[in-house]
Amino acid sequence: MKKIIIFIGLFFAFLINVNAAVSCPYSEQSNLNHLVSNMKVINELDSELYEYPDLTDYRDFFNISVLNISKEFYVVITNNFNDEKVTLTYEDSKDDIVTYKWYETDYKATFNIKIYTSKETSCPDEVIKTFVTSTPRFNVYSLSSLCEELKDFTYCQEYVTFDELTEKEFQEKVERYKQGTIDKDGNETDENVKDDNAFIKFIKTYKWYIIGSIIILGSITGFIIYKVYKRNKKRKELIR
Repeated sequence: MKKIIIFIGLFFAFLINVNAAVSCPYSEQSNLNHLVSNMKVINELDSELYEYPDLTDYRDFFNISVLNISKEFYVVITNNFNDEKVTLTYEDSKDDIVTYKWYETDYKATFNIKIYTSKETSCPDEVIKTFVTSTPRFNVYSLSSLCEELKDFTYCQEYVTFDELTEKEFQEKVERYKQGTIDKDGNETDENVKDDNAFIKFIKTYKWYIIGSIIILGSITGFIIYKVYKRNKKRKELIR
């Protein structure tokens, strides 16, 4: 069954900069800036049938799409995972959308998407806009039996942005969630924080009583040790 999830918000693209095509006439610059201002980048989690060596099954991938492209522009996409560099032109578009497929879903990745002016302008090959977008990674623990009834728990989500955990760390997170010491997002619960704050408040309020008690107890303990020492020393002298 084909599935599509659009990541908007958490896995959104953000604008780095907008540059004027300085070698273009001013009127053309204005038009290009207007056109490029309508461009957006979105990530979509999709799947397709794939023939593996021993079976045919669905595999996930991310569609990284630039919307509202026109013949005045082309797109160059690079990432921080490998040396791949992809160029997409208006001829590659469908309904004014160009799309790049990303199959390395086991890893988090960040993409640098540069919008260049094309040969349809009088100032070709100038960067006029840059987007940066990121994709999450597949979480192998989402397949764990521990997650069967914890689908809302962040460490059981299918795609995640946090760094990989060891199996022991994952089990500890699940146990703490079940105990209620962390919430579904992995944050300390209010009750847990409240207890910590109450303890700190108690220490701050009664610190001088606590310090005084420690000094008194220390003095009493020191006096007892001294008396025992003197008594033992006296006995040894009598034995001699």
